[in-house]
Amino acid sequence: MGAAPRSYEFGEFHVGPAARRLWRRDGTLVPLTTRVFDTLLYLVEHRGVVLGKDELIAAIWPDRVVEENNLSQSISALRRAFHECDGDARYITTVPGRGYRFIGEALDGSGEIDGPAAVDYAKPLRRSEDPGACHAADAPVGQSRTATHAPLPMQVLAVLPFQPLVPEQRDETLVMGMAEVLIAKLSSSSALVVRPLSLTRRHDAAERDPLAVGSAVGADFVLDGGLQRDHARLRVTVRLLRVIDGTALWAACLDVDFTDVFDVQDTIAERVLEALAVRLGGKKRRELKRRETDNVNAYQCYLTGRHHIAKLTPPEILEGIAFFEKATALDPRYALAYAGAADAYRRLPIACDWRPMDAFPHARAAAQKALSIDETLADAHCVLGFVRFWYEWRWSEAEAAFRRAIESRPDAAQPHLGLAHLWSNLGRQREALGEIRRARELDPLSLIANTLEASFLSLGQRDEEALSRLQKAFDIDPDFWVAHLHLGNIRWKQGRTGDAISAFQSARILSGGVPHTLAALGYARARSADPASARDHLDELHALSKKRYVPPSNFALVHCGLEEADRAFAWLERAYAERDLRMTFLKVDRRWDELRDDPRFVDIVGAMKLNARRDDIRR
Repeated sequence: MGAAPRSYEFGEFHVGPAARRLWRRDGTLVPLTTRVFDTLLYLVEHRGVVLGKDELIAAIWPDRVVEENNLSQSISALRRAFHECDGDARYITTVPGRGYRFIGEALDGSGEIDGPAAVDYAKPLRRSEDPGACHAADAPVGQSRTATHAPLPMQVLAVLPFQPLVPEQRDETLVMGMAEVLIAKLSSSSALVVRPLSLTRRHDAAERDPLAVGSAVGADFVLDGGLQRDHARLRVTVRLLRVIDGTALWAACLDVDFTDVFDVQDTIAERVLEALAVRLGGKKRRELKRRETDNVNAYQCYLTGRHHIAKLTPPEILEGIAFFEKATALDPRYALAYAGAADAYRRLPIACDWRPMDAFPHARAAAQKALSIDETLADAHCVLGFVRFWYEWRWSEAEAAFRRAIESRPDAAQPHLGLAHLWSNLGRQREALGEIRRARELDPLSLIANTLEASFLSLGQRDEEALSRLQKAFDIDPDFWVAHLHLGNIRWKQGRTGDAISAFQSARILSGGVPHTLAALGYARARSADPASARDHLDELHALSKKRYVPPSNFALVHCGLEEADRAFAWLERAYAERDLRMTFLKVDRRWDELRDDPRFVDIVGAMKLNARRDDIRR
């Protein structure tokens, strides 16, 4: 047997070749795609040597013809990762005209079966056998074979949307729903990180090669499947692939009655965990087998509801709510369907400027109903967190709800995002940054997680880092209007008025005229000595309010920009009475600074307990 791969440490980092992971000293995983990790490992193994670009490309992409830009992107990704983790990107230098050199002082380490916690950073590590290699024979579809191998620390699994075996028979709700259910079941293990469907779906739409998708989302393993429904019969093909070499660890073809779809889901989840050598205790195994409903028709309605609310338009969200209500009518004990309705209602005010009093009470009631059936349901706790945060302004209870959601489902990004948002609005930026980074690690292509992280960095006076993070959002989707809105906020803070107004204009166009983009434009124009344009935006808001609900804080913001304090406070008091969720930003939004010393402003933030000490807030 040849020499096993070494592990390495340098600066704040530990490189594990077997697990193909980069960790920080504290055990935090630094998410890298497969090719970016390959680039790092090759540089570290040849540290101190100037490596030509052709040599690096040949080593990292041995079987593919790629452009030099692929290598440049990998080097840039590594430098960003180093900078984000310890503020230093010095480890890789560019040698003009020649290539790149790794200049960090890397020490050889031992195998990392137990992850970075096993590393003693006080002294060089001994070289030892690398335990990370695992082997399994391919299993043809139609048979079921499970490979046995040593478990790796924090394995990462991507579940791809199931594909129709007959394209003309595609059932969007079924193919996405099967993946969604399996993600929820497989997330029951703390030894396994399961990528969210939003992440795999984004890549899956562009390329169906499961190994390429797995590599792009930083997964060790990919679960790839297909479905065909013929009236009452269901055929499911599935295979579990190791991303690094394409080895099939398990594969099967299952032909069942559609009424047995729940048995199929249980079987797949169990076989995947067995193939990955993930062992569950009695409680976790019971959770794995637990079914939210035994009613297939209710299950179909639930999947259809999730499909509609994901589109984030008022008609689609309302259609989704109708399907969730059908599901609960068919099965009054279907907790997940109540949680789905709760999530739909809580989306309306933030995504569609729905009147808070017309949405949040319904969200709260549905979430509480779900928890009365299943008190461990993370989705329902997360919705309650947003209700307490955005509508009730009960900060300590919001924090408790988000924490309970995280406890129930640690690998779900949304509760981490909600907790980060809460902490940021309360002025706890350092804590907010830690939590939003966790949300982003769990869902690296989340537009809102990347954008909010940029916002929190800017609130912490780290504008250049904020702009770098915001660029990640633009790289994912250059038309994401919320990112343009936050870009405008940063440019405004920097005194770059023209750039700020341009960003706000882009946000307005891309959002289809969301009221807050008009308010941001109105405030910026008022402060840039263009009151006439600001009043034009006020007129637009008033005209819009005759057709739909416009949150009062938008009017208040423009009047604040025009230095019309009395009118601004009249609208702020109305916003307070209507529970306008943008009132939760008053503490940290610097555009209100001109009003902060006014007793009326002090009264409002006092009534909301936004200026209370943390201990006071938690009482």
